[in-house]
Amino acid sequence: MATLSYELKGCMPMLCKDARWNVLTVLILHANIRNRCYVSMETLAEMAASTNLTKATRAKKWLEQHGAFELVPYNKRVDEEKDLPKRQHVYQLTGQLKCCEDIACECQKVLKQAQPYLHYAKQEPVKSEIPTIENFRRAEIPTIQILNGRKGSITNESIKDHTAKSGSKSYDDIPHKDRTLVIEAWAKNLLAAPTNAYKTDANHEAAADIARAGYQPEQVGRYVKAMMAEPYWRGKTLSLRKVSELMPNWLATHPTGSSNKPTVLDGLKIITADDTERAS
Repeated sequence: MATLSYELKGCMPMLCKDARWNVLTVLILHANIRNRCYVSMETLAEMAASTNLTKATRAKKWLEQHGAFELVPYNKRVDEEKDLPKRQHVYQLTGQLKCCEDIACECQKVLKQAQPYLHYAKQEPVKSEIPTIENFRRAEIPTIQILNGRKGSITNESIKDHTAKSGSKSYDDIPHKDRTLVIEAWAKNLLAAPTNAYKTDANHEAAADIARAGYQPEQVGRYVKAMMAEPYWRGKTLSLRKVSELMPNWLATHPTGSSNKPTVLDGLKIITADDTERAS
């Protein structure tokens, strides 16, 4: 990481002349991680010299003579720099100023030696509390809670067994037939049948999660059918992954056979379709 060097303050009276500091600042602001930039002269003039191209060119020449940057040869360009026109200058910031060869130049009095204008901070290695892979494999893995309240755990042995299988999928622990039934219950109750519903890994992963949680295809179909009757889902996509996330709470509040039963909420009776028929 580079910042402006504090030692540069002694050079500021010299740099502030003829937009030199402005031009150097624009070059620094456009520099990439390699401390290179390829600012056009029009941009330099606009940002550093109030669109005065002559003034910006003079300042750039002074900075080049004093080692603030070097022009990168065309055969030394890398990545996106190769796509630039050959006449487009690519600037390599050196991070320091040095005396020029002109003995009459004011730099002879100010720059007794090379003066850095960029300070490169040493980055200390970040100490992470995340255990290494070896420690993780030896760590005790706690019991986890899954959707339907059952408990399970993942052991180191199961991790090894799973990764040892070449080409295995994260949902292979659930039989293909069970996953297919869940996907079918979801797909056939949508307003528009999805394409390749049985061929995507995302659907099989969601179906496996639903099956692991102990839910049946019939419950999936009932939930999807109920959602398709809701105005909210018209024109929207109800993915199987979304079903796996939202269905458990819905099933908890909509037990089987309760859809046509009157419900009392805060003393108010909810009128159902059956009540309407009886009243008529």
